[in-house]
Amino acid sequence: MSRDFLTAIIDMQKIAASDKYRHFISGVCLDVKEGMLRIRSTNGHVMAERFFTMPDGLDIPGAFIVDPASLKFVMPIYRASKNLPLRFIFNDDRIVVSCPSLKQSAMLTPIEGTYPDTEKVKPKESDMKHRIALNADLLASLCDALRVSPHDKLAIIDMDTSNPLAPIRVTVSGNAGVIMPMRIAK
Repeated sequence: MSRDFLTAIIDMQKIAASDKYRHFISGVCLDVKEGMLRIRSTNGHVMAERFFTMPDGLDIPGAFIVDPASLKFVMPIYRASKNLPLRFIFNDDRIVVSCPSLKQSAMLTPIEGTYPDTEKVKPKESDMKHRIALNADLLASLCDALRVSPHDKLAIIDMDTSNPLAPIRVTVSGNAGVIMPMRIAK
């Protein structure tokens, strides 16, 4: 579980904002919601939220926005520990990440600021008309196959929202591909 928790923080950091003007969303936000540890990340265009059982020893008193610079100090322990257990302790307004087997530790430090209320932008289930399942790896592979240059980051996705079984057209760099969706039960 401890490695999964740190992996989630690392993965969620990939969609955090990267500009200095929105420093309060440049890190991953950790807080407690309904007894679970909630991990949120946003760059203002996309948002992700994950829930975990609170790791032993990690009692976060409020919102904690992980400074991405401090995450760089934790990465060597993360890579070196592989299958070894990691420990997390909240101490002195920091999260201490340690690997007792390697006798190494590093600290995640916070970013000062208030994380946005992401509940306001999440669509309600009743607002959603259709649910379509896409294989994320397949979508990413299709986008990579259609990309002309590594700098092409924009994928245009066209879909008929009135028909949940209609093909989904993906266009990158003027090249088009199609994904056949799977309907899943509501």
